Amino acid sequence: LWFLVYFGSKYRKLMNTVRTRDRELTDFVENAPVGMNWVGPDGTILWANQEELNMLSHNREDCVGRPFAEFFVDREVIEDMLAKLDANVTLKGYEARLRHKDGSVRHVVISANAYFEDGRFIHTRCFIRDITDRVRAEQTRSETEELAAANAQLRAETIERMTAEEVLREREELLRVTFETAPIGINIVNRDGRFL
Repeated sequence: LWFLVYFGSKYRKLMNTVRTRDRELTDFVENAPVGMNWVGPDGTILWANQEELNMLSHNREDCVGRPFAEFFVDREVIEDMLAKLDANVTLKGYEARLRHKDGSVRHVVISANAYFEDGRFIHTRCFIRDITDRVRAEQTRSETEELAAANAQLRAETIERMTAEEVLREREELLRVTFETAPIGINIVNRDGRFL
């Protein structure tokens, strides 16, 4: 009897520990700061954590059970990803564009591999980071650099034009002074012989 009580107590403690760990792990996965999902071999979303739902601005009912391809801007990207995952290729840093519920585009980086059981593809294990802010910052920096280069070229052209105009003014002044102070008569006539 003592033996059953002792092991019964140990079993209850062990089960409490397992339940606690299960709650902690579930909370960790559901509330992780990176999007996570499982996609079935047919491309259907089987599960998505809260960050992924936030990234797409959908609720669980809007995502789970739908083809993951519906959220991709570039269909060939998801087709390529699923083909590689089906071939048991691990993806790291795979860039893609996902469509947000409001129609805007989210730039993401995906790392994923597939879970196989007895050689059969069961689902993906997908981790998705939103890099939209970084991509937009790079685009802004690139546009700023292009604008700076265009401004530098415009300044150079302006200086060149101003220099040419100054040379032209100096030559016009030289020509005017030459005409006015020449010790001999100078005139300009048109083709008809009329004085200009």
